Amino acid sequence: TSLRELDDFPPAPYDERYESLTARALRQLGHPELIPNSKPKLFRFAGPAGTFPARSIYEIFVPKLWTANYQDGEFFRDKIVMIGADNSG
Repeated sequence: TSLRELDDFPPAPYDERYESLTARALRQLGHPELIPNSKPKLFRFAGPAGTFPARSIYEIFVPKLWTANYQDGEFFRDKIVMIGADNSG
């Protein structure tokens, strides 16, 4: 999908194409056939305060916190972890 297509304009031949994080993950995992061939819909990765609790990344590097908060990594089993900036103030 190009940025023009997201704004309901036809794509131009020179437009750079972007894949969603999910599509990119499916391609990397060897399952591109699972990527739908339909126009994507915008999804807002946000919500009211506390929707996605922010954690300080340093906690994974402090052994006591790693064990207490994340059970030596078991907490993350079968989860997708997003790392990014926290704009909560």
